[in-house]
Amino acid sequence: MFQIRPLPDSLATLELLVFKSSLKRWMQHFAVCVSILALSACGSSEALGVAEEEVIRFHKAFNAETLSEYYDSHAEDLEKSGGKLAFMAFIEKVRQKLGSYKEAKRGAWNVTVQANGNFVTLQYETSFSNGLATEEFVFHVAKQEARLVGYHLVPGVIKGTRLQGPVISFVCEA
Repeated sequence: MFQIRPLPDSLATLELLVFKSSLKRWMQHFAVCVSILALSACGSSEALGVAEEEVIRFHKAFNAETLSEYYDSHAEDLEKSGGKLAFMAFIEKVRQKLGSYKEAKRGAWNVTVQANGNFVTLQYETSFSNGLATEEFVFHVAKQEARLVGYHLVPGVIKGTRLQGPVISFVCEA
């Protein structure tokens, strides 16, 4: 028959020390993980706010027809996409089909934390004077500055006609 015998004091003490040491190590690792998560969450929320402010600047430049200057301020990141002429031709098509920007409601968003900064993707359901569209902005956020690296637009409804698929597309992601 099986009997449980008490451990000798020296073994019980050793087992307790090993358990305490393992528990202490586990708690240290847990604290480090929680700290990293907290720091990345703070960085993520700050990056999200900076990117949202940049969307407001983009829409103001769109309506003021100063996106050429906006492009120039982001040229280093946008040049990889086909250049200023392609970007401005795309914006002109958007203006012709959808008209001026009216308002936008943020939908989905994502923040990817990397060593060289955060990449923030924001989707907006946007109203223009001639219709609706889904806009997607991709920003590289570093040192409290957002740089546009991607802009995608899918028209939804233009003057009462629902459109199928991406009619207008310009991908300016690096």
